[in-house]
Amino acid sequence: MLRRGDGDVWTPWIEVEETAEIAPQLVRDVEPERRRLRLSPVGLLASAVPDLLFALDRQEPDRPWESRRISGRRTARFRFPLDTGADLMAMADGAFLGRVRLAGGEAVEIGAEPTFWRLADTGEATVEALAYAGNAALRTRDPHIWVLVEEGKTPTCTETLVAEPDGSVPGGAIWRLSGRGRVLVAGGNARIETGAEEDAREEIHASGSLEYRVLDKRGTQVRRGVPAILHRHPGRGFRQLAGEGLRHQVPGSHVWHAGSPSETTMGRVIFAVREGAGVGARVTVNMVPALFSVREVTRGDDPHRRIRFDGVPQGWVFRVASDKPQWPDTDGVVEAQLAASAEERARLPLTLAGPNGAPPLTWVLDLPRPPEGFLVPVHLADYAECRAP
Repeated sequence: MLRRGDGDVWTPWIEVEETAEIAPQLVRDVEPERRRLRLSPVGLLASAVPDLLFALDRQEPDRPWESRRISGRRTARFRFPLDTGADLMAMADGAFLGRVRLAGGEAVEIGAEPTFWRLADTGEATVEALAYAGNAALRTRDPHIWVLVEEGKTPTCTETLVAEPDGSVPGGAIWRLSGRGRVLVAGGNARIETGAEEDAREEIHASGSLEYRVLDKRGTQVRRGVPAILHRHPGRGFRQLAGEGLRHQVPGSHVWHAGSPSETTMGRVIFAVREGAGVGARVTVNMVPALFSVREVTRGDDPHRRIRFDGVPQGWVFRVASDKPQWPDTDGVVEAQLAASAEERARLPLTLAGPNGAPPLTWVLDLPRPPEGFLVPVHLADYAECRAP
């Protein structure tokens, strides 16, 4: 959500519904026979609201999960950064089953694509709160919809659609839309209709495995392997896009390709649903190949800290912290020795440059470190190679 403050500056919040339905495709890595789960926060969401807890139940594997917030009222609304994804962990029988990011919990990257917001709360004289409504086609009975765009950008409207400025967020501008037509902004476009006979919206999501040791510049885990792209038209269920119905754009290119990218693709990839001769709803994914891995290694009595990457595509250049640039060998392996200044750090800057001229990526390595006072065992490699849950 966005809440209006002094000077028409909007601040981001999360408001948690007490009950909701969750599409089964959004809760992956769960055995079909599971009928009951718990969801609890992880990462930055756990820092913001550690007591948040959901109970999920379902009747059949293909039926939606019935979700209930079972934590206290203070977990129902809280401030949370707009550019950070809200991640949850699925649990059952004392085991961690995998991370879950629900619809509406994705990070909003201002400038990557326009995002749309609908009326949530009004005051005596003005709109006080907006609710996130995705980045695709939207219809509403309300007289207005709002769009968040990069600061300095002005949306272009077609047909009867009109855009008027209505405040700002750090790095972005809020515009109020009314009428019917298509809104065009660098990074995307969507069909908008206000004063409609019904409320409905198109949705698109990426779902798949995460690489827990690599974070993007917003502190969110990147995807490992090509994710499943889930899309639904207003009033319909989710379906997985594939083949001619799916388009993607790889780093350094402005060409839309049919189907999914190669399993060795790395970097920032845009996925979109085919819409006629062009594309419609889209989602941006930071990803590494399915066979990618990162771990710390030791060499005999060498005391220096080393980081090894496997599954790196040819042509990519890696730089960890202040170390010199490294290229993968013929087996896709990159090994970097850290400078003394980085020896005790758990989070390290990771700069990646691809072979296709795309802007370098500034990511972060998030590696487990022994706690202060911990006696490091002789088999340090065994400890260092343990993957975080």
